[in-house]
Amino acid sequence: VTKYKTIQVYESPASQRGEPITNNESLTLVELYPKTGRTHQIRVHLKYINHPIFGDSLYAGRKTARNDRKLLNRVFLHAAKITFMHPATEEQVEFESPLPAELENFLQTLAKHE
Repeated sequence: VTKYKTIQVYESPASQRGEPITNNESLTLVELYPKTGRTHQIRVHLKYINHPIFGDSLYAGRKTARNDRKLLNRVFLHAAKITFMHPATEEQVEFESPLPAELENFLQTLAKHE
């Protein structure tokens, strides 16, 4: 189970450049809340609903990821916060990390879809 919340919808980078859009593409920034933590869970679930992660060559497809990587040289996936039970102390621990500058800068290049 992965719950999600839409944060912002952006226009396709192709539409911003005046290029033809394939698949009525737009980009959506989401917060994801995986409940279990299986390998590739977030990537698999987003692919299943036909919204693969930007730049993900395994689940978005090589051609799509290759085009994505022309705009951003990494997968747009970031763990902003993680909470778990420490295996030795059995206390809950939590770590937070702000969005990296390269991802924040990429968002700034996109036009928000109104």
